Amino acid sequence: MTTPRLFGSLPGNGSASSHGADAERPLSELSLSFVPLAVVAEWTRCSEAADFVARYFAHDFGDRELAGNVLSTVVNELLENAVKFSSDKTVPARLIVREYAERMSIVSRNVTSPRQAAAFGDAVARLAHGDPEQMFADRIASPPETGGAGIGLIMLRKDYGAKVGVRVTPADGEGTAIVDVEVEIDNREVEGT
Repeated sequence: MTTPRLFGSLPGNGSASSHGADAERPLSELSLSFVPLAVVAEWTRCSEAADFVARYFAHDFGDRELAGNVLSTVVNELLENAVKFSSDKTVPARLIVREYAERMSIVSRNVTSPRQAAAFGDAVARLAHGDPEQMFADRIASPPETGGAGIGLIMLRKDYGAKVGVRVTPADGEGTAIVDVEVEIDNREVEGT
C-alpha cells in the first residue's frame, strides 16, 4: 500500500481514520454510502441528505434550528465536493459524521485522479495557513476558471472556524487516488455560542 499524503490543519494533519485505537470514542456516529452518479442525476439528493444528517445530530444541541442549519451547510459542502470531484461517478463515495463532546467531525471519501487529488491537497494546505477573510475576498475578486477547492471550504473556515484536513492515498495500480476530506467544527460554533 502506498503511503498517504496529508494536508491541512487537523491534529496529526490527517483525517479521522488516522486517529489511533486510543482515540476518543464518538458520542454518536452516522455513515452514508452513495453513488455520485445518482446524485448527479438528481442534484437535490445532496441537500436532502445533508438536511437529514443535520437534523439527526441537531437533537443534541440547545438551538436545534441553528445547529441544523450549520451542520447542513457543512455536510452539504462535503457531499457536493465528493460528487463533483469523483473521477468515476459509479464508484461509491462515503460520508461519516461523528459527534464528540466538544466537536463534530465530518469526513467524506471519494476517488479522483491523482492530479486532481494533489491540487486539492495543495489548496487545503494553503487554506489551513492562510487568512480565511483574505482568501474569501481574493476568491470573490478572481474566481478560478474551473474546478479546484473553492469558496465553500474557505467559507466553512471563515464562518465557523472549521479545521480542514485531507488524506490522499494513491490506489495501487488503478490510476486513481482515494481522497478523505475531514472538517472539524467546535460544538460552540454549531450552537452559535
